[in-house]
Amino acid sequence: MTITEHIAMLATMEAARRETHAHLRLIERQITARAERLMISFRARSRDYRKSRSTWSHADEQLYQATLSELTFSRHREVEGLSRKLARQDVAIAAFRRRHGLPEVDAEPDMAGLRAA
Repeated sequence: MTITEHIAMLATMEAARRETHAHLRLIERQITARAERLMISFRARSRDYRKSRSTWSHADEQLYQATLSELTFSRHREVEGLSRKLARQDVAIAAFRRRHGLPEVDAEPDMAGLRAA
């Protein structure tokens, strides 16, 4: 195989990893949004919207966290499966890079360089 074929194969592997990562983030956003919707509908009541008062009580937070835990648990197999797949893809990409002498790159770019400037 030529270097261009290796790069093309690596690009395919990285695209599959990005897709898996996006799917995992989508599930997490769905769980969070569902918990918020359930919270709003369950605790619906008139609220005082003055600037000095918070509309989110400690009881609201506890109920939200409990609901979030239940929803997360209900989809834990799917989340764990995607997390394991993502880890396998990371290992495969790193091994492919080492085997073919391609430079190592972070899967998700670090924003530390932007913050330091």
